Amino acid sequence: STPDSRQVTPAATPLPSDNEQDQDKQKELLMSCLSLPEGFDVNSPEIMSAIQSDREATRKITSLEIPVGDSSSILRAGAGGEVQVVEKSSVDASGGANVALKKRDFARVLEIYQEVIQAEEKAKRGGSSSSSKRSAPSALPGSSSKTVRVAGSSSAGKTPTKKVEGNPIIVVPNAMTSCITMINAGFFFGKDAVYIPRDQAMKRADAGKRGGTIQVTHKLAPRLGGAEITYDIIDNPTTRLKKEEWSRVVAVIAQGASWQFKGWQYSDPVDLFSRAFGFYIGLDGASIPDELRNWNVKLGKVSRDRRGQDNVCLASFWNGLEEFIAVHKQEYMK
Repeated sequence: STPDSRQVTPAATPLPSDNEQDQDKQKELLMSCLSLPEGFDVNSPEIMSAIQSDREATRKITSLEIPVGDSSSILRAGAGGEVQVVEKSSVDASGGANVALKKRDFARVLEIYQEVIQAEEKAKRGGSSSSSKRSAPSALPGSSSKTVRVAGSSSAGKTPTKKVEGNPIIVVPNAMTSCITMINAGFFFGKDAVYIPRDQAMKRADAGKRGGTIQVTHKLAPRLGGAEITYDIIDNPTTRLKKEEWSRVVAVIAQGASWQFKGWQYSDPVDLFSRAFGFYIGLDGASIPDELRNWNVKLGKVSRDRRGQDNVCLASFWNGLEEFIAVHKQEYMK
């Protein structure tokens, strides 16, 4: 056999470029500085000043951040805060410019959003064709329907918020199998901010009573005005609320079964949770009711023994409720 005439040429290894060598040197220098036993020290006043300025800018940016969960929270970004605007007319020869702080005003966006949602809800309830025709124009930007002022908005010509009588209402289940009832709702939503199982709460003299009213006060986030709102917590809205008072219901703690809403003015869960913020509180490790999965309800978990989960659940509830109020119940944002 004839030998193979093909020759194998070893692949040439490319030499590092000057740019790569510089990067490697910089990386080696940085790692050596950060690895010093006494720590990394900056003696230059210019560098220290730059670091401090960066910290202040980062802190300001972080304070203006708003968690985005859905369309409501996005619109809520316009309810407060300021934006820097450079006035071109004030630019001088040196290139400097006066920076003005102006309020972000999404008030009209919120109004249109509300009007569209209300029109859709009326259509879903199967109203007559005449009522549908009346509600449709209200969704148009040029509508003359009653507007609602957004907290922090300074737009001229806006109609003031409608006056409300009575505190906003949070409804909790009256079934003893629920994690939160009138027995322990005051401890959870009140100043204690802790979940106490029902059997333990019943032994306390300051425990709530079925059929009564518990008042709790919660402060809105600073970006929403920081107002303190007092809420009434009840468990029997069918016997406690008149027809015109149902609009005060801002939150409903769902038990997980539709029979909870039997006899309510809005007994359909889909309709109910388009009018009020829905929240479910279950024990950690327990299964979520199947019926609940089809509702517009936010989920929260508490533990019988680990109190660290209480703050997480409470933060989820109050953040969600504030988002709902900022869009649907601005009249409570004093």
